Amino acid sequence: MKHIQEALNKLYQTAQKTLELVYQDDKTPLQNNLAFQDALTNIGRNPQHPDVLVCGDLNGFKSINDQFGHDAGDAVIAQAGRILQTLFVDGLHIRAFHISGDEFALLLPKQQLQAFIQQAQVFAKAPARHEKETILFGMSFGYASTDHGTQIPSPPELKSRAEIALQIAKQQGAGCCVGWSEELSAQKLETLRQRCPTCNTTTSCSVPADRLPTNKQLKSCPICEQPFS
Repeated sequence: MKHIQEALNKLYQTAQKTLELVYQDDKTPLQNNLAFQDALTNIGRNPQHPDVLVCGDLNGFKSINDQFGHDAGDAVIAQAGRILQTLFVDGLHIRAFHISGDEFALLLPKQQLQAFIQQAQVFAKAPARHEKETILFGMSFGYASTDHGTQIPSPPELKSRAEIALQIAKQQGAGCCVGWSEELSAQKLETLRQRCPTCNTTTSCSVPADRLPTNKQLKSCPICEQPFS
């Protein structure tokens, strides 16, 4: 019986180590998108699970890649991951994830939200080293909680809310952290994209959700000024 228990313990330890490897991100010390998707399914289920989702996004990341190259962009992503790991995973004992590209996420209890907001200000201007260059970068954050309203939102809806808040936070600048609300949803920017049949120019613009045309179409071409039919 003792040997069976020892074998089961070893099997469990092996499974845990395998899961850690599967969940490990390849560019940062954080967990990856697979770990995030699994963890998100349990958010707000009971007091033992986190009830706040934070989405983070690097500001001006395309410009960094264009100016310094993609290796420099990877260095910035890695440094952002290290800061998140140090401040929030090690410091506040909350889970942080590198989702993809320049996107990050964190899951935390609402009791730690204010501490997170205060410390997130470090991302107003953070340095990353690449070869001999010091690259300054920033990150903005949007969050949503499961206790907002009478019904607990589904994980996809909660993520959508956090991303709406993130969109507004990015407009406010690096280091900013914005929480979702019903009023904030009206400020969400929708992208309209349309090709002019006269001059063949494609026009793209962002419009607040509460000012979006009913037919979701532009009235006229800004280049040739001909109406869209």
